[in-house]
Amino acid sequence: PHTAPFSHYDAGISGSAVHIARIPLYQVEAFRLTVPAGNAGLVSQVLGSAGAHEGTMRDLEVRRVEAGWPRWGRDMDESNLSQ
Repeated sequence: PHTAPFSHYDAGISGSAVHIARIPLYQVEAFRLTVPAGNAGLVSQVLGSAGAHEGTMRDLEVRRVEAGWPRWGRDMDESNLSQ
């Protein structure tokens, strides 16, 4: 039911309230979860045992480069625009 890109919804995982946002970036299907800090480890463990992979900023940067999305200040600036 929550399949639209950038849709948001609230859920519960192992008794913890979790806000889930579908964030399809750089041709990768991803979700951003907001969890109370005290429950983050448990939620991460439960999702990991279900096959979820916790991405890092490095993972996101690799996907950005692979997808060909330039980043201002790194890949282009006022002297070399992407077009």
